Amino acid sequence: MTATSHIHVRPVYLAGPGDRADITTPMLRHGWAQEDGLPHPSLRAPGDRASLRQNPEGDWSLACHSPVDGSPAWSVSFTAQTPSEAVAASAVATAQFLSGADHRHLRELGSPDAVAARAGWLSVNWSGRPATWRSPDRAARLVYTPSHLTQGARWSVSVNAGQQGEAGWRADFTSGAPAWVINAALEAASADRPVTRHVDGLPRATLLQLTTPTAARQPEDRRSAAGLRYIRPVRLNQAAATTTGPAPDTTGPSRSRR
Repeated sequence: MTATSHIHVRPVYLAGPGDRADITTPMLRHGWAQEDGLPHPSLRAPGDRASLRQNPEGDWSLACHSPVDGSPAWSVSFTAQTPSEAVAASAVATAQFLSGADHRHLRELGSPDAVAARAGWLSVNWSGRPATWRSPDRAARLVYTPSHLTQGARWSVSVNAGQQGEAGWRADFTSGAPAWVINAALEAASADRPVTRHVDGLPRATLLQLTTPTAARQPEDRRSAAGLRYIRPVRLNQAAATTTGPAPDTTGPSRSRR
């Protein structure tokens, strides 16, 4: 069977990590400084008001710091398989906020559960447990854990329970993370637009979720959560197939969604 070296995957949350330059390049354009001599990206915002780092395991951390003593005001952690689009969205939104740029769109989205609802995610809540919204293919979840169940209310987004062997990833937002930084990552991850990935860079579990390849001009098979299109013909190996932000944002789910 003729296949392709690059494929279009959607939704974005199934696409795997992608190219880290898609994260670092826009941050450099926003004036963030790259620390030299390190094997993995480490960037700082002007005035050291925020930082973005990748560790040797490939995980990313984004943190905003208090202008008073430099202590973390809030942070986000992304595991290694998180799509670059989601990491970049939160990081760019932070850079825009710090520079005074308008990102009204992210604020007007409301609480993160409203973003999930727009993407067709459904509430699957059980009494006494954290509020949960699940994607139509059941692979992705948005979870809100209220303060009485944890130390400070917090949100998380995960795919396949965060298990890397299952193409899983997880983004955890600490208590006080503003809604707009959560919305940025969630909107990017849940987008139904196709993103391009090299076959060799896709998690095996994602390859197993793809539909049968169809030519770009043919009707697209939407039975699974991911689509596959030709870009150039090669053979696919089937075996592989306050602070720096606003006052701490403790806004929970929309009242109508709780």
